[in-house]
Amino acid sequence: YNESWTVNYYHNTKPLRTARWVPVNYSTTSITLFNTSVAYNKTAQCPVTGGGINKNLNNSYSNINNYSSEISVIENQLNNLVDGGNTMLVIDEITNSPSWDALNLRNSLLTKSPFLSDTVLVSAIENESVLPPVMLTQVLTANPQGIKSEEIKKSIENRQNVIPDYLMTEIENSRNYVSAKEHFESRLLMLRNKRAVEISNLITELKQDSLNAFASDSICSLMSIEKTKNTTFNQYLRMLQVNKHENAAQYYNLILESNDDDLVFLATLVSDLKSNYKVLDSLSSEDYLALIQIANNEESSVKGIARNLMLRLNLMEYSEPIYEINTSEEKLKTTKETKNIFDSNVLKIYPNPAKDYLIVYYKVEIENFTIDICDMFGRNLYSKKVNQKEGELLIETNTFISGNYFIKIQSEGKTLKLEKVSINN
Repeated sequence: YNESWTVNYYHNTKPLRTARWVPVNYSTTSITLFNTSVAYNKTAQCPVTGGGINKNLNNSYSNINNYSSEISVIENQLNNLVDGGNTMLVIDEITNSPSWDALNLRNSLLTKSPFLSDTVLVSAIENESVLPPVMLTQVLTANPQGIKSEEIKKSIENRQNVIPDYLMTEIENSRNYVSAKEHFESRLLMLRNKRAVEISNLITELKQDSLNAFASDSICSLMSIEKTKNTTFNQYLRMLQVNKHENAAQYYNLILESNDDDLVFLATLVSDLKSNYKVLDSLSSEDYLALIQIANNEESSVKGIARNLMLRLNLMEYSEPIYEINTSEEKLKTTKETKNIFDSNVLKIYPNPAKDYLIVYYKVEIENFTIDICDMFGRNLYSKKVNQKEGELLIETNTFISGNYFIKIQSEGKTLKLEKVSINN
């Protein structure tokens, strides 16, 4: 018994007493027919391979266990870090936050950064009445992994309250950074890939080992390590191949529970073919077209399974794709022309009166200046160096005493612009 080799099926040309024993349903990729008058010789036709568990197999098992342990640790860390461990709670916080509590919401989101999920970021973007654009920009730039997502990009472009160009520039620039969340996810993907390679190599070794009485059980156990649609399908396929129909039915039920129509179709197709993978004419035209459609659908989560089936059925040839790095990545853009409501002002403060925070919009012709806050007696209470001509500055004011203050733009000892603001704490 050797699962990994093709079968050479020898049969006599002129049997003496019975009709010729020739397989009917078979795959030319796994069985080769030979008309022969040579007597059957077990040693010659079914050579012994393998020799049970060896040092290489033990090393593979050890590597798989080590990878699995580290994968489990990183998965648990991410589960606790992403959205503070409770995505729905954060979404509820965004949805139910009043506009006057924007600063607390912004601070709450920043404490969970850079581990905010795309789901939470989309919620923050689409709930336009909650966070002012400058606060939303701070949250997005603190989570650069999300800005690289097409879903986030579309959400930004579809906003009614368009984010100004000078803030969009900050958002675009943050895409050049790699967040801690991306480091975790990259490490996790690498470990999963390494484990998958070890599992695949080990399964190949076990399939070639004709002396290992427990090889089949070991293969099933290895297949169950990775909890993915692909491995569930492979386990279902294997149970069909070894005629363990009760076990196959259990995996088929798991496939049904996945609510993936493409995966259910593929499982049903394999069952109908009884895992013999006959030839092209064994498929109906409807099944053939459906299989091609799934294999070519880049959005399908099981397109790889469909392509593997087509390879097994000799319906396609595979060539390794060559990917080139795209150095001209499209920038984020808004669908509407950005309009700046403060074009006629050099300095604008809102909200005014302020409570917990105020936002300073500035637009000047110089690049190096300071934005200062002073009280009615001229005492300087706050100063921030700025090196860009246009932007917004968020200032928390909960430590200021209630009263009137002046905000001014200073450069080389000269006041370029002055505005009055009231703070009510």
